Amino acid sequence: MEVLLLMRTLELMWVPPVVAIVLYAASFAIPRLNTSSAIAVSALSSTALLAFILLWALIRISL
Repeated sequence: MEVLLLMRTLELMWVPPVVAIVLYAASFAIPRLNTSSAIAVSALSSTALLAFILLWALIRISL
């Protein structure tokens, strides 16, 4: 049962890498996206989102 709950909770884990790929591809067309600060913000936000999803999944399993 917990495995199925974890699977449903983590089914959106593919979204942050897809967003990062889209931003990377767009950075060639839009020079403002190809700065070091834009890359750092993208990496930090996707890391924070992944950490939030994992923590949320762990909390839901423990309840």
